[in-house]
Amino acid sequence: MANYCRNPTGRERPWCFVMDNHVQWEYCDIPICTDNDPPECKITQQAGEYIGRKNVSHSGFACKPWEGNWRTTIPGMGALFMPAFPDYKETKDTHNLCRNPNGDGAPWCFVENRTFKKEYCDISFCEIREIKIGSKGNVYPECRLTEKGKEYVGTKDVTVTGKPCLRWETKPYGMPWDFFNQEMGYSDHFINVDAVIHKNYCRNPALYREKPWCFVSDPDIKWEYCDIPFCHNLEPPECKLTPSGGEYVGRLNTTISGFPCQHWLAQFPNDHDSVRKSLSAFPDEVDGSHNFCRNPDAKGHGPWCFIRKSYDREVWEYCDVPFCPRTEGERCDIRVSGNCMSPLECKKDVRGSMYMGTKNVTKSGYPCQLWMSVSPNDISKLDDISYILLESFPDDLHPSHNFCRNPDVDSNGPWCWNGAGTDPEWEESVVEVIDALQPVPRIQPSSFVPSLGIYAMTMELLFSRGAKPVAVIAFFFTYLHNVISIDFVAHYVAHPGKRYENITFETKEASVRICGVRCVLQTPPCYALNYRESDGSCQLVFNGKSGLVEANGFTSYVQSESMTHSEQSDSLHRASTAK
Repeated sequence: MANYCRNPTGRERPWCFVMDNHVQWEYCDIPICTDNDPPECKITQQAGEYIGRKNVSHSGFACKPWEGNWRTTIPGMGALFMPAFPDYKETKDTHNLCRNPNGDGAPWCFVENRTFKKEYCDISFCEIREIKIGSKGNVYPECRLTEKGKEYVGTKDVTVTGKPCLRWETKPYGMPWDFFNQEMGYSDHFINVDAVIHKNYCRNPALYREKPWCFVSDPDIKWEYCDIPFCHNLEPPECKLTPSGGEYVGRLNTTISGFPCQHWLAQFPNDHDSVRKSLSAFPDEVDGSHNFCRNPDAKGHGPWCFIRKSYDREVWEYCDVPFCPRTEGERCDIRVSGNCMSPLECKKDVRGSMYMGTKNVTKSGYPCQLWMSVSPNDISKLDDISYILLESFPDDLHPSHNFCRNPDVDSNGPWCWNGAGTDPEWEESVVEVIDALQPVPRIQPSSFVPSLGIYAMTMELLFSRGAKPVAVIAFFFTYLHNVISIDFVAHYVAHPGKRYENITFETKEASVRICGVRCVLQTPPCYALNYRESDGSCQLVFNGKSGLVEANGFTSYVQSESMTHSEQSDSLHRASTAK
């Protein structure tokens, strides 16, 4: 770490510790600046150093004076502001300037408002120095666009001294000190909120490292910087590389429907905590001028931003950020995991949950609304599963995607929201079935009890996401119609003390029951699942030979293929009470 002279304790001037047990510390010779006017900009993200004179919040509310609980008594100096104030010797009771004494994401102040009591201030970064353009062969993402390189998502996996990088998800030395908001889960600090996908590549999810880095196996060093060159073209690409687009650092600041984006540091019109929660996961630094589309919390389908205000909720919408073309001039309507596909224009069963064709009109001829748009039907008000969850669709959503799909397994098949803005709000489409349906077996009484476990979990998922009531019935009969006997129903028994390795898929879910739904909705259902309540991590395992490792806070559930009625009741009880 750095060893620069500082003054965190309110002494006469900057000082530092020295390697002398008799002296311990000494003052530094720091000259007084000739310009007495403090700069109205910040050097660091959190800007604890800011001593400017701004005294209004980002939305224009007057800052209230800092009250007595921000003061302390320093022996020989009397009652002053806490040393965390860069101007701690300020004694006026009217001190109401924007500051960051508690290590928040940026300078802030208290304001008089009915919905929020504090707000960040509009303070931009200082222009320090220009970045040297890289050589012609340096093309993003295998190079960095900024000094800190938070946006870097290339594949370099060795340090400047040639040491191999360790995998990020192993968390070899615990939570790094400069991961913002230590209350969030470890993976929440990474782009796309997932440490696993970054493997052992150089990254910079921290606030105070100068450039991309990684952990190394030497416990005395722990980490080292990587030699990541600057790109020849420093203009950020106006496209995304991944479905979630957490790496996007473009300059788009309007949504798909044309709404201007709210500044991330502003609390008006939407009062939110995205910066407080997800600052480390932003692919760039955030200042008062930042209102660009981003995806710091890995919302399912791409970069987004807050827009207009509603009286009872936050309002946001996705932005028109397409996938980056794999080849020059590539046009692609259907992608799966970023790869271009040429799908069939038909479905394999009545529900057509895997339909990936390009039909975009309903059975009555209404045009389909863009799935990522809140206009003309504001589907975000439903917290709809199709608007948020990446896994609800068989293919990747993109800004021009308005093709009929069945994300909630509606019994009538693929559908879409009515893009005409008239009644009905949504309607099914007509998609040809390629094979006639086979008659389904009659439901046996012995299979009814275990299927209720799946029904209960599905009910929780659908109602929590505000799905249409018919979707609940559709899920219920989907599973009942595929049950012949108790042996064919997936049951899951709690396995305390350990978790399963060989993770196939990982996401964030609000409860273990919703994680269970994720598991049973797969084809076939997953072999085991791990769930950690502290951060909502839901891990699905499909390898039946997967071994057990340390729990690391997870509770695991493994599939038991044949159980009696009493065993089923016992397992459901254990699963519901396991910690």
